[in-house]
Amino acid sequence: MAETIATYGSTDKPDVNESDVPKISGKGWGRVKKFVSGESNFPKSVFYIIGTEFCERFSYYGMRAVLVLYLTNVLLLEDSRATALYHIFIMLCYFTPMFGAMIADGLLGKYRTIMYISLLYMAGNIVMCLSALPPQTTGQPELIGPLVGLILIGFGTGGIKPCVSAFGGDQFSSDQAKSLQQFFSVFYFAINAGSVLSTFITPVFRHDVQCFDHDCYALAFGVPAVLMFIACALYKKISVKSGESKQHWLDWAGDEFDSNVLQDIKDLYHVLKMYILLPFFWALFDQQGSRWTLQAEHMDGNLGFYTIKPDQMQVMNPVLIIIMIPLFEGAIYPLMNRLNVPTRPLARMCTGMLLGGLAFVLAGVIQLRIEGSEILAPGDAQAAVKFINTSPCPIGVESSIFNGPIQYANDTEHFTVPEGDYDVRFDSSYCPVIKPSRSLTIALQSKEIASVIIYAKDNRLKSRTVKMVVYVDVEPNSVSMLWQIPQYLVITAGEILFSITGLEFSYSQEDQMGDVTQLISKPEDETTPLGGEMEELPGDTEGQQGL
Repeated sequence: MAETIATYGSTDKPDVNESDVPKISGKGWGRVKKFVSGESNFPKSVFYIIGTEFCERFSYYGMRAVLVLYLTNVLLLEDSRATALYHIFIMLCYFTPMFGAMIADGLLGKYRTIMYISLLYMAGNIVMCLSALPPQTTGQPELIGPLVGLILIGFGTGGIKPCVSAFGGDQFSSDQAKSLQQFFSVFYFAINAGSVLSTFITPVFRHDVQCFDHDCYALAFGVPAVLMFIACALYKKISVKSGESKQHWLDWAGDEFDSNVLQDIKDLYHVLKMYILLPFFWALFDQQGSRWTLQAEHMDGNLGFYTIKPDQMQVMNPVLIIIMIPLFEGAIYPLMNRLNVPTRPLARMCTGMLLGGLAFVLAGVIQLRIEGSEILAPGDAQAAVKFINTSPCPIGVESSIFNGPIQYANDTEHFTVPEGDYDVRFDSSYCPVIKPSRSLTIALQSKEIASVIIYAKDNRLKSRTVKMVVYVDVEPNSVSMLWQIPQYLVITAGEILFSITGLEFSYSQEDQMGDVTQLISKPEDETTPLGGEMEELPGDTEGQQGL
C-alpha cells in the first residue's frame, strides 16, 4: 500500500549522507523482529509512534477500502461520479500536508499539531459512521454528511502526514544514524501491516454483518473511528522530544539570505525536475481503490471455501508489500547490485514507473476478458435486442437487425442498434403447424435492453412432452478475481522500487542541500493529488467503467 512520508522543517537528526547509507543486507525481517521483541536500540517513545501510525493507517485504509462501494451502492452515485469524488478525496488527503507542515513549523510544533489534528481526524470518522446509518425516511440519500466526514478525514490524515515520520526522527540522537535508517523501514512496515488488516477486515464488517437488513457500512466506518481513538490514546503517552520551534516556517531558511541559501534554492530546482513524472505514477497507483475495485465487481470472487469481496482485493497490495520488502532487501537488491542494474536511486525509480505502466497493460488484458464475457450496456441513443424462439419449430426473422432462421428453443445474441422503430417479419414457412407469417414494428429506446419472444398462440401440434429451456440474458461473472493478482504483483514491485527508493533519495538530498529541501523531502505528497485529478478526468469523459 502506497504511503508518502514527508518531513518538513528543521530537525535535530543525525547527519546521513547518501554515500554513508549502508548496502541493503537482507535483514528486513530481522529489524522488524527486533523491534517487536524490544531488542532494538529505539527510544521508548518510538514504540508509541509506530503503534500510533499502525492504528491511524488501519483507520485510513479501512475507510478507503469500502468508500467507492459506499458511494455507488448506498449514495447511488454513478461509477464516474463516484470515481471523481473518490479521487478528489485522495487529492485532499495528499494536498493538505503542506498546511500541516506550516502549522507544525510556525505555530504549534509537531507534537501538538499531530494531537489536535488527530482529534479532527477522529471526528471525521465518527461523522462517516453516523452518516452511514440507514435513514429514518425514504428518499434520495443525503450527501452532506459523507462530504463533511470526508473533508474532516482529508484534512486530518493530510495534516499529520508530514509530522509523524519527522517527529519519530526527532527521537534519535546524533549518534544513532543506523537506528534512524532502520526506523524508516519499520515505520513503512507498520503502515502496510495496518493496511493489510484493515483492507481485509473492513469489507467483512461491511458485507458479513447486517445493519437493518443491509450491508453494515456504519460498522465499516465505525471500526476506523475506534482505531483513531486508540491512536490518540497511544500518542498521548509519548514523552515529548521535538525539534526546535520557529515563529514562522520561513525561518528555517536562516536568519539571513546569503549566497549559500540562494545556491541551495538553485540546487533545489534541479532536484525538482525529476519529480515531473511523479503524478503519473500516483495517478495509476491510486486506481486500485477505484477502477480496479470496480473492475473486481465484474469478476467472480468465489473460491469454493470463501467468496472474495470486490473491495477486499485491495488487500493484495499491502500483503505483497510486507512479503516483498524483505525479499527485495534479502535477494533482489543484492542480485541487482551484483548485476549492476539498476543501482542508482533514479534508475530504480524509473524502473518502478515502468512497472506501474506494465501493471495497467495487464489490467487492460483482464478488462478485455471481462467485456468478452458480459453484455456491454448500450450507450446514449443506442439499444440492445435479441430474439428468442419458443415455438415448436424453426422461425425465420427478416429485419435490418437480423436475418435468418432461429431454431426451436434457441435465441440469438444481443444486437446493439441505434434507437428507433424497426419493422420485423416472422416467416413461418419453416413451420407448417403455425399460421401464416406475421409482421410487427418494435420500438427501441435509448439504453434499452430488449428481448423479442416468438411463441405459437394457437398451436395445432398435439404433444404430451414439455421441453423446458432456461434463457439467461446476463451471464454471471465468470472471470476469477484471482486474475487481478498479477497486476497487483507488478504494481507493488514498482511501488517498492519507486516509493521507498524515493524516500531514501529525498532524505539524502535533504541532508546535502540544507533546510530548504525539507519542503520537498517527500514530493509525492504534493504530486499525489495532481495524479488523482489526472485519473479523474478521463474517467468522467468515458462515462463508463474503465481500468
